[in-house]
Amino acid sequence: MKHFKLLFAFLALFGAMNANAQTDVTSQYVVNPGFEACTPATGNQAAGKTTTGIDYTDDGWTFLYDHGAETWAMSAVLSYGTDGQINGAAIPAKDNEGNTGNALGVSVGWGHSFYYQSATAITLPAGHYDLKVYAYNNNNGATQLKSLFGFVATNGTSYLSTKTSFTQGEWVTDVVSFDLTEDTEGKFQIGGQAISGGSGSNAKVFFDNISLTYTDPAQAIKDAYNKALQEAKDAIANEDYNNVTGEERSSLEDAISTYDEITSGYEDATTALKDATSAFTAAKSAYDAYVAAIQYPELPYASAEKKAAVEQACGESPATASEATEKTAAIYQALRAYYERTTVGHGQATRTIHATLSLGLILKERRITCTSTVVTGVVQDGPPRWSKKSLSQLVNTC
Repeated sequence: MKHFKLLFAFLALFGAMNANAQTDVTSQYVVNPGFEACTPATGNQAAGKTTTGIDYTDDGWTFLYDHGAETWAMSAVLSYGTDGQINGAAIPAKDNEGNTGNALGVSVGWGHSFYYQSATAITLPAGHYDLKVYAYNNNNGATQLKSLFGFVATNGTSYLSTKTSFTQGEWVTDVVSFDLTEDTEGKFQIGGQAISGGSGSNAKVFFDNISLTYTDPAQAIKDAYNKALQEAKDAIANEDYNNVTGEERSSLEDAISTYDEITSGYEDATTALKDATSAFTAAKSAYDAYVAAIQYPELPYASAEKKAAVEQACGESPATASEATEKTAAIYQALRAYYERTTVGHGQATRTIHATLSLGLILKERRITCTSTVVTGVVQDGPPRWSKKSLSQLVNTC
């Protein structure tokens, strides 16, 4: 009779998966996700040379650890609002939703690992999954802990959390998202690994309310397309990128126009939109530098020849980011000569140098905005020779 019930459950799940883009499949795949089937321990469950975490294989979770961890670690299921503790850290009064019940507490130190895996392997269909658990750290002053939460495939591939810190005194979520391209057998895993120091230097975490959400492959592909399209639209509308006026902008505009409101070919569209958006945003610094360079001041005593050289270097607006970079370098070279040859009048030994530094002129890497600032320098023996170092000292007046 049990086999027939499992078959009916699978058929119901299959129908639900095809009827909905996203489906909560926790009850179909995660055994005892809230640890309610476990018998809770009482009092302080402390680490010791002869103690290990409590095993709950009969309730769906098998205890595992690396050799030597037992001296510095402990794990057990406790009940909310009781005197239960894990290595001196008390379990909170209620879960993340304000309910009573059980939670799994984990404390570990000195680089060791304490964790649990599903007692029995299950097979997940191909698709996108979001695996989530709520966590509460009750070790005052310590937040570090490497989460071992995730899904471990039988073939050796692991999809584990990247979380390494748990805020003290509040419920937080730990989420692992992963994609399976084919039916995959494996086990769910939960626990932690100490990062440095003893158990007192690492978070003492209570885990509860595991959930698993499934998205069918076709919908996952479409969701990725919708995300890429929105990011492209956001980038093109962002005023911070107004200086990007060349091929990178036109390419992104073309991609948006081409792939907006399509009904097929989502994967190719996603790739094209991401590539165009990446090229567009990466071009910003080159175009910004060019715009800063062309906003040079008019100097009343500059020679016509040097001024013409600057204007020639500015030329037409660049067509690409690389061209913008080349033009910027040429402009700075011409501007240096433009400033150095500026004089008060012909035949005078004393020459006055006026430099208006605007939007990071000369030292473009400083990203400085400084308008209408005039710096005057006087020399006795011919025109000064300014290096970038000396110009950087002038920038400090901005």
